[in-house]
Amino acid sequence: MITPTPQGYATANLIKKVAGGLSIFALFVMAYWALPPNTLHPFCTYRAQYRVDATLQVDDEIINSTVVRQLAQSRKFVSGINSGGCSSNGEAIGFKTKDDQVFMIDTYICANAEKLFFNKVDYTTSFIVVVIKNCSNNWPNKSIGLIVDNSNKPTSWQTFNFLKGEHKAKLISMSAQSTIRHPYSNMKSISPNILETDFDYGDSWWNSPARIVGSDGSTILFRARNIRANYSVN
Repeated sequence: MITPTPQGYATANLIKKVAGGLSIFALFVMAYWALPPNTLHPFCTYRAQYRVDATLQVDDEIINSTVVRQLAQSRKFVSGINSGGCSSNGEAIGFKTKDDQVFMIDTYICANAEKLFFNKVDYTTSFIVVVIKNCSNNWPNKSIGLIVDNSNKPTSWQTFNFLKGEHKAKLISMSAQSTIRHPYSNMKSISPNILETDFDYGDSWWNSPARIVGSDGSTILFRARNIRANYSVN
């Protein structure tokens, strides 16, 4: 029988350590990609992540849409220097009509709705929250939605009040439920050209598509002017 040498023991132990380290690293990489964004980020986290199901009525057309939104924020120990450095995901929910108009609404819900996501006793039961009921009087960004004239070739945009039915468009239902699914917006699937549009917003960036749609990083192919329609907010 061959007795292992001290060098053989050292080599075997080294192989075990390397294999163990690689296994841990592989598990970390798998978790990083499987978990929602900002879960393992050193400087960012999120306070809520939820699925939004909404129905918009435009004239006599009923349109249903679904997105997943994450509300990201800095971790406490860097909040003073990184207050605006964590981007949220899935900000816009879009509704495309038969005549190729696109209606968009910000999915940022009010604090009242956030508080209702979970059973506060054990945090194991996720509730479906009726957003309009809980947020109609204190919608975070007011009840201002956005209309883009054409999904294929955007040339103009304007605002509308989605609770009051301006431009014959009214949000008739919106619900939210906490989820661990990855955030996503449906804008790329219903109107990818909007992501390649430069929106002229002047001094109205906050109430413009540029804020909630963003860009996919592609070359700008279209430019859309702001139709300065008068709108009312709640």
